[in-house]
Amino acid sequence: MNKFKPTYLILGGTGQDGKLLTFKLICRGFNVVQLNRNIYENKKKFLPKKFTNDKFLEDNLKVINFDFEKNSLKKIIKVLDKYEPDFIVNFASTSSISESIREPLNCIKSGFDTHNIILEALRVLDSNITYLYAGSIEMFDPNNKNCNLLSPIKPSNPYSLMKALSFLTTQQYREIYSINVMTAVFSNHESFLRTERFVTGKIFRTALRAVNGEEVTLELASRSVKKDWGLACEYMDVIYEMLNQKKSQDRIIATGNNITLEEFTKIVFEYLNIDYRKYIKFTDKLLRPNDLFFREINKEELRHKIYCNITKNPKDVIKKLTDEWIEYGQI
Repeated sequence: MNKFKPTYLILGGTGQDGKLLTFKLICRGFNVVQLNRNIYENKKKFLPKKFTNDKFLEDNLKVINFDFEKNSLKKIIKVLDKYEPDFIVNFASTSSISESIREPLNCIKSGFDTHNIILEALRVLDSNITYLYAGSIEMFDPNNKNCNLLSPIKPSNPYSLMKALSFLTTQQYREIYSINVMTAVFSNHESFLRTERFVTGKIFRTALRAVNGEEVTLELASRSVKKDWGLACEYMDVIYEMLNQKKSQDRIIATGNNITLEEFTKIVFEYLNIDYRKYIKFTDKLLRPNDLFFREINKEELRHKIYCNITKNPKDVIKKLTDEWIEYGQI
């Protein structure tokens, strides 16, 4: 690793966001150290499939097996002392609401404990490392049509509770101990890396299989589910800008536009010149208690220049996603 280049420490590097941010940072020539519970011999497992430059992998990426549930504050301090990161990004947590509902204690404890260990390490070291936590708009009061960073916090499931606790703790550590910590409060953001555990992964795989002539059908929850869907690759660029701003500051990352699940699905299939009604069935029997909750972001939150390259029109977002899936997706 190049000791003259900034080093980024990423927690949760095996997920969508961890892979995309790692890819972008390595392309910029930076060092990346990933702390993951699971590691593979092949480093390419930690990057999008399109990334194949082995020299970059050897020179710029270090992957470490590290389980926060089994390691103490002292051990994470040793890691920080050894690799001397300039920045830390934490994506490590339960990644879906349904998973958090099945295992609420594990969701809250693992996500919140990991975050607290990092904050406490920075406090103990009196460190100038810049730390970003990946939060979620799910922490806000449901059915709020005017969300901003001062909106009421009202978690509606274990996932959003864990995100809310972490968001508030980050603010406390920043204000009390004057350390460089912040939260990126994400709306839904997607890419070709989504697995079939996620609704967009299901939709795109079904659409591409239909284009290939396969006999496929997919059942989805109520057509009225509304979300603010954005492009994960663009949101990672905002993360980079947040880390390199002069002052640590929380920000919401979103498009500011909500559309229904049916609208999302229709745009995907129409872009591929097929009729979604032949392949998609909407049924309320798949609805979860929180599925019809929505949060709409106040567009004033998104006027800063840091958002200037985000695609905000829903049709454009979905068309770009479809192109990603056509070129890189594994169906």
